[in-house]
Amino acid sequence: MAISGDKNKTFRGRKQVNGAVYMSTFGYYLEEEEEEEEEEEEDEEAAALLKIACKLSKLTLIMDQAMMVGAPVIGLNDSGGARIQEGVESLAGYADIFQRNVLASGVVPQISMIMGPCAGGAVYSPALTDFTFMVQDTSYLFITGPDVVKAVTNEDVTQEELGGARTHTTLSGVAHKAFDNDVNALLNLRTLMNFLPQSNQDPSPIRQCEDPWNVKSTSSSASIPWMFEEALGSVEQ
Repeated sequence: MAISGDKNKTFRGRKQVNGAVYMSTFGYYLEEEEEEEEEEEEDEEAAALLKIACKLSKLTLIMDQAMMVGAPVIGLNDSGGARIQEGVESLAGYADIFQRNVLASGVVPQISMIMGPCAGGAVYSPALTDFTFMVQDTSYLFITGPDVVKAVTNEDVTQEELGGARTHTTLSGVAHKAFDNDVNALLNLRTLMNFLPQSNQDPSPIRQCEDPWNVKSTSSSASIPWMFEEALGSVEQ
């Protein structure tokens, strides 16, 4: 998450620094496999709870800082959600993230870039953000995967059908656009940022437009019904 702008500019009484960057990263460093096997079960459970608590607290902290200084929040998502052994601690952490999504709405732009399979708790937050983008054939959004669907409903469904880019951009409406690959997605994300203000305290950027003002559009006649009584998107049975 980057902050840019005039070095003399202030946001909510705080001075903005041009080029200041807030970055939150997390990861796990695993020791030798033999050493891990010697750990007690209680220690593993405690470590799992500590890891998830630290990870989610970093996310909420960075979102709090974004709202404080007026900077966009951009998430690059590739997560399987919470693990069973992490218990209710993970659910409480996700609730904190969802609360920040709601509080940040209308204050700073929130953009989610889905760049891999996402399931469980990792799906709810992107759906609450302002823009959600996906990568074709490699990114998925679903609460539970095809195996769980098969076990519960005995229905055979693929990952793409359940939560692929095509499903969410053409049927569910969760995602706004899908891109061919990760590089193309990140380049388009950069382009989008050029049209968004840093926060609700900043003016919208003014960009030169080469589209003529008097251009005629005929596509509206196909999407807007002629009769007011007709419903949008209705399908005759």
